[in-house]
Amino acid sequence: MASPGVTPSGTASPDAASPDAASPGAASSGAVPSGAAAPGPGAADLLEPPAPTLLLTPGRRPRLRGPSTVNRLRLLVAVTVAALVLAFGALAVGTSTAQSAIDDTGQDTGPRIIATADLPRALAETDAHLAALVLLGDDPSRADERSAALEAYQDSGRTAAALLLGAHDLAVDIEGRPEPTVAATDPAAAAIEGEAAAQDPADAPTPAPAATPEDAHGATAQALDLAEAYGRYRELAGRALTLSEESDHPAGAVPDDVAAARAEAATHLREEVLPLAEAVSADATDTAVRRTGEARDTVATARTAVALGSAAALGTLIALQVFLARRFRRTFSPALLVATAVTAIYTYTGVTVMGTQTEVLERMTADGLTPVAAEAAVRTADTVEAADTTDELRGGTAAAGSLAPYQDDPDAAEEAAAAFSASVAAGDAAIGGLGFLIPVSMLSIAVVVVVGTAPRLAEYR
Repeated sequence: MASPGVTPSGTASPDAASPDAASPGAASSGAVPSGAAAPGPGAADLLEPPAPTLLLTPGRRPRLRGPSTVNRLRLLVAVTVAALVLAFGALAVGTSTAQSAIDDTGQDTGPRIIATADLPRALAETDAHLAALVLLGDDPSRADERSAALEAYQDSGRTAAALLLGAHDLAVDIEGRPEPTVAATDPAAAAIEGEAAAQDPADAPTPAPAATPEDAHGATAQALDLAEAYGRYRELAGRALTLSEESDHPAGAVPDDVAAARAEAATHLREEVLPLAEAVSADATDTAVRRTGEARDTVATARTAVALGSAAALGTLIALQVFLARRFRRTFSPALLVATAVTAIYTYTGVTVMGTQTEVLERMTADGLTPVAAEAAVRTADTVEAADTTDELRGGTAAAGSLAPYQDDPDAAEEAAAAFSASVAAGDAAIGGLGFLIPVSMLSIAVVVVVGTAPRLAEYR
C-alpha cells in the first residue's frame, strides 16, 4: 500500500513537496520561494528621496552636510551688512545734524543773534547821547561838544534802526514767514471776491482763524511792537531836541518844559522800548540755544548708535571670518580683513568726530551765545545808568562842565563773539569731507563683504 503523497512510481507529488501550497492563502501571501530572483524596485520606491549623506569623522558624531551651512553663511552676511548699515546710517545722521546746526546757528542765525543782542544797548546809547544834547543846549561855548554829541546821537540812531530791522528779519526767519494773502498776491481776485460777497454773503471767502494770544505775542509781533515803540521814542526825542534848541538855554540850565520832554522820552524808552528789545533778543537767543541743544542731543544719540552698530558689525565680521576658517579650512579671507580694518577705522573716526561735534555745539552756546547775551545786558544797564547820570547834571554851567563823553567797553562781548566763531570753525574743520565719504565707504565695505563670501556660496551651487 502506497504511503500518502507518494505516487505509485515512487516520486513525490507536487502537493507534498510544497507545504505552502496546502496552506490557505499561500498564493496571496507574497512570499518569495527560495532560489527565486528578487523582484525589481516598484514605482513607489523610485519616487522616494534619497537618504541624506552622512559625513563620518573618526571620533566625532556624524553630522549632516546640507543647506544648513549655506543658510548660516547667508545669515552672517545679512547680519553683517545690516550692522554696517546701522553704524554708517547713524554716522551719516549724526554728522548731517551737526553740520546743519553749525551752518544754521553758527553761520546764519548765530551772528545775527549776536548782533540783535546788542540792540537794547544801542537804543540806550541813543538815549544817553540825547541826554547830553539836552543838557548842552544851544550854548555857543559848547558848540564843539554839542556837534560831537549830535553826530554820535545820529550814528547810534542809525545803528539802532539797522539792528531793529535785523531783529525783525531774524524773528520772521525763526518763526517762518506767513502765507501771503489773496489781496497781497492778486488784488484783482480779491476785489472780485469782495464784490461777489457783497451780492451774496454765501460766496464770501472763509475768514482766517483769529490769532491766539501766543500768536499775538510771538517774536515777529514783538519785533513789530518794538518798531512802533521806537518810532514813538524818536518822536518824543525830536520834540525834546526842538524845545532845547528853541529855548536857547546855556549848558546845564535846562528849562522845565525841556526837562519834562526829555523825561517823557527817557521814561518811554525804559518802560516800553527796552523791555520789548530785551524780549526780542532773549527770544532769539533762547530759540538758538534750544535748537542747538536739540542738535547736540541728536548727535550724542547718533554717536551711541554708531558705537553699538560698529561693535555689532565688527563682531559679525570676526564671526564670519572664524566661520569660513572652520567650515572651509581657510586661514583668513583678505576681503573680510579689509572690511574689518576699514570698519574699525571709521568707527574710531566717527565716534571721535561726533564727540568733537557735541563739544562744539556745547561751546557755541555756553561760551558764545549765552555770554554774549549776558554781557549785552550788563552793557545796557551801564548805558542807562550813564544817561541817568547825565540827566542829574542839571543845575548850571558848572555841572555841565563836568559832563564826560559817553564811553562803551565792548571787549568782553567781543571775546564771547570770538569764542563763538572759533567753535564754529572747529566744527567745520572736524567734519571736513566725512559726509561725502560715509556713503561711499559703507557701500564699498558691503560690496567687499559680499565679494569675500560669494566664492564660498558658489561651492554649494
